[in-house]
Amino acid sequence: MRDDRRLRNIENIFAPHLKQCIEIGNVKRVREVIAAYGPLAMESGREDLTAIFGDAEAWLKSASLYEAVNGTGSMFNKEHPAVQKAMQTQLVKVHT
Repeated sequence: MRDDRRLRNIENIFAPHLKQCIEIGNVKRVREVIAAYGPLAMESGREDLTAIFGDAEAWLKSASLYEAVNGTGSMFNKEHPAVQKAMQTQLVKVHT
């Protein structure tokens, strides 16, 4: 029962969040979400979740290599609308 609730949370909250983090280029957060929710998502047998988390793992591998060469945070897109909105509402402070 608890796993059912966690899977619903992954589907409704964390999978969309993971996709947005990839769009933004937030390597650290993608790594955290995969670590926290990836095992259950991948073991669930749900094609939608395994595809999302599998794609995220592939993206993370590539993005990590890119940041290893270009510096931590070099994938992060400060101009992404979600980042801009968060900065305007002072949810986050992004160093320029």
